[in-house]
Amino acid sequence: MSWIFGFYSKKQINEELISKYHPHPITSVSTPKYYIAAGGNNNTLFINKDNFKVNYFITGVPISEDASKFVSKIDFDELLSSDLDKLKLLNGHFCGVVIKENSLYLFTDQLGLREFHIYENNFGWYFSTRLDWLLKLDKFEIDFNEFGSRWLLIN
Repeated sequence: MSWIFGFYSKKQINEELISKYHPHPITSVSTPKYYIAAGGNNNTLFINKDNFKVNYFITGVPISEDASKFVSKIDFDELLSSDLDKLKLLNGHFCGVVIKENSLYLFTDQLGLREFHIYENNFGWYFSTRLDWLLKLDKFEIDFNEFGSRWLLIN
């Protein structure tokens, strides 16, 4: 399965420090404001990091709106060049990051089958398709009183 790991900084980025939280990527991009790496299965990874208008990192198996075909890199190039809302029309199991006009947009398939996990600290926002990599960033504890009361409320 393919994966994405990224960081959007409140301060200056230390790429060497950030890259230790994930395995060696197939590709990555780093600017003073963000860092994104992607790897895993190259067949389920769609990347465009050389376009000056829209760049993207997408992982998973996206299916066209009419369910007639798997979406290709060429399809994504065409789709993302116009309107990001068109992503909502796709089916399948996927998530991704779009970089447009110096902003990052995270998205998932319409059913949320493929998900992003997000963690914020004083340095910025980390996001990943792998929760276990974000757990390396800090010490986390479950507040069983808070969790337990919500669990009873929902169930």
